[in-house]
Amino acid sequence: MFHARPIVVTVIALWAVVAIAGCKTVHTETFHGRDPGQVWTAMKAVAESPGYYDDWFVTANNVAVYEVEQRIEIHRELARDLVIPGSGPQRERRDMDQTISLVIDDDENEGVEPIIKFVTAGPSIPVRDQAEAELYFTDVWDLLGGRPAQSHDDDDDGDDQDDVEMIDIDDIDE
Repeated sequence: MFHARPIVVTVIALWAVVAIAGCKTVHTETFHGRDPGQVWTAMKAVAESPGYYDDWFVTANNVAVYEVEQRIEIHRELARDLVIPGSGPQRERRDMDQTISLVIDDDENEGVEPIIKFVTAGPSIPVRDQAEAELYFTDVWDLLGGRPAQSHDDDDDGDDQDDVEMIDIDDIDE
């Protein structure tokens, strides 16, 4: 005999786990060698003037700035018209809630390093949240004069081995 109750309970439990897992994502970026005051000013300007959406339009941009805590809370509403061949345009909407903080890493050996902490709250898709954070960080870097070029000494790929140079085997003399 087939019992639906265990299946329903399992599906509900899995749904709850997925919903909870997608509730919060955190991304950080360190702004090496930058003045924390300048980073904070750039953070506020980028939050107030989002300009990095390709095919979405910002329909609402509610920004709350907390100077003392150096925290920004953003509620943003986006919309776009998706046109699928053979059907009429469909209006899509997306709401985003983000908390962005300036964290100061005061390491005696390294000096003061400003770090932006970008937190997305609510059910969401982590890859989309990461893209949002990267776009935000890029806009802040642009206001600060651009992201510094990464030197070979700063190679941050996580291994301690030298990088391997790729060569074309047709160029090897026998």
